[in-house]
Amino acid sequence: MAEHITTSDLLAQETKRNPYAFYARLREQAPLTYVSNLQGLGGAWITTGYDDAVAILRDTRFTQDAQKVLLSDDGLASNAENAAARRLIAWRRDMLTVDPPDHTRLRGLFSKVFTPRMIEHLRPHIQQVTDELLDAVQERGEMDLISDFAFPLPITVISEMLGIPLRIASRYASGHRA
Repeated sequence: MAEHITTSDLLAQETKRNPYAFYARLREQAPLTYVSNLQGLGGAWITTGYDDAVAILRDTRFTQDAQKVLLSDDGLASNAENAAARRLIAWRRDMLTVDPPDHTRLRGLFSKVFTPRMIEHLRPHIQQVTDELLDAVQERGEMDLISDFAFPLPITVISEMLGIPLRIASRYASGHRA
């Protein structure tokens, strides 16, 4: 049985303080959950179970491609009020937001670059970035694991590999945080 939640539920202070309890409740009571008004672009379904997620990802009736849903004739962004949403959706085409075969093609390109040998070669630099991030939170005396470490570490390393200024990469990547 699906439970209806809103983006406000996901962003509530209680959820941020203890997301584990929130997601545990969803896993137990509503493993398939509809979230309305997701980032102002309409709703989306969230599944919290591994088996359900695998089944959905393998089922071609489902999509992670926002263009297919929101830019369709009856999609949210089809009316004039959502012109900004249409521009945003059209611009954001990357490995996280496309379906096969585009996803497969992009993944293949990345797998050629991110080989175990390449990652091992990057180890000293990754350690340096890790140390800098941890030093910064140590000075503050507190840490949010996601926003202070898990998010900036890969963004910093990958943007430097690609030659993208960190301020630009961080701004783009912040759109992928959920």
